[in-house]
Amino acid sequence: MRVEDFEFLEELSTNGHVLLTNENEYAQSIYDSNIPFRPGVYLVYSLNDRKEDQELLYYGKAGVTENKGNPMLNFHQLPKRLVATTNIPQGHPDYKPKKRKDITRARLWPWYVRNIYKYGIKIYWFITEWPEQNPNDYEEKIKTQLKKNYPEWKKAI
Repeated sequence: MRVEDFEFLEELSTNGHVLLTNENEYAQSIYDSNIPFRPGVYLVYSLNDRKEDQELLYYGKAGVTENKGNPMLNFHQLPKRLVATTNIPQGHPDYKPKKRKDITRARLWPWYVRNIYKYGIKIYWFITEWPEQNPNDYEEKIKTQLKKNYPEWKKAI
């Protein structure tokens, strides 16, 4: 599914993308792309040998937490979320079965590029205008569209 297929993301006025290849440093790339420190959603794609989007690997949201049914801002605004911690996946050298351990995306996603997605990954980001636009709602729209069009799809990274 291409980023253009998520037509509802077009209503979000601020957006961009970050490219991660073996030639650049991930955290520095996030910093250099000047992503506003605001809530939003993001889509992560693998790239083919022509640096074109190939496969949707992951989607996520940042900046708003549900607290007893009340949405509220949290400290994981978009750029911070893109370097935040996540679970170490099976296959990674630091993975240990039966022991949950976290790793920063700033370390994990470059490992994916070196070992699995050799042509790179591209992260599209979209800023939501809180509180009128809740990133939780946009993440749910992404999830719903994926379930409808690709019922077997699973987050890969």
